[in-house]
Amino acid sequence: SARNTGDGTVWGVELDLSTSLSAFGMENTGVFFNYSWLDSEVDDDFGSRRFNSQAESIMNIGFIQDLPDLNSSFGLTYRDQGSAFSRVVSEEAVTEYGADLEFFIEHRLTDSFTLRLTGSNLLDESKDEAFNKFDTAEDQIDRDFDEYELETESAGPVFQIVGRYAF
Repeated sequence: SARNTGDGTVWGVELDLSTSLSAFGMENTGVFFNYSWLDSEVDDDFGSRRFNSQAESIMNIGFIQDLPDLNSSFGLTYRDQGSAFSRVVSEEAVTEYGADLEFFIEHRLTDSFTLRLTGSNLLDESKDEAFNKFDTAEDQIDRDFDEYELETESAGPVFQIVGRYAF
């Protein structure tokens, strides 16, 4: 059953950079980088742990190239996320995520209408989970396992075309 655990503390560091490369003679190129490191602490019936399902870190890096003469632009983004742990009564899980690569190409047909092609999950990212399951809370404390389960999800690359109208 769902229940409150009590007080917890969260802390972390985030670095964020988004800039044009005009200082290097690349007037229409932008780059971005974002990295977040997260940690937390909460005490439950089984001891101290991080907040449930909180990733250890998240990183995004990429670029955008504008092509003004062609009314177009394109870009690429790479994303990676650290593992996450979750614990409730009778179950514990570790979740790991694969890296993701996404690209886009867009063309402005008019001042109001843009056509965009996006490809995501180009690295065939997967989500992998390992579950420790117990019959009772006492079994969980004693590490008397009832079941161990591995689960993997993978969806393959996704491509989409979107028309965007601004009014």
